[in-house]
Amino acid sequence: MPFNSIHGHAAPLRMLTNILVSDKIPHAFLFSGIEGIGKKKVAVSFAKALNCLEQEDDFCDSCLSCSKIDRMIHPDVQQIEPDEKPAEGKKKEGQIDRIRRLEREIGYKPLEGQ
Repeated sequence: MPFNSIHGHAAPLRMLTNILVSDKIPHAFLFSGIEGIGKKKVAVSFAKALNCLEQEDDFCDSCLSCSKIDRMIHPDVQQIEPDEKPAEGKKKEGQIDRIRRLEREIGYKPLEGQ
């Protein structure tokens, strides 16, 4: 079970596993904390577990869905990165614009995922 391969996040992983087992998935999650502790790894792993084609309540890390999520090409999994400072004279797409676009897109049914 790949959740077992993630160290240092026992309580959050137990909570996420319980959510998967209960099949009562909340509409949103917030992964917060200091930089470098593995929030992104846990969030991506949870996305894999939600969409894995091979395992239930965990992820195989090898099926087509898990592979697409690793490469960030899964049509139903999106990630918003922090803003970067734009080059001189360039207009940046702000976080608010990206979140508005995401809000429009999440109203559609999933293409591949659950």
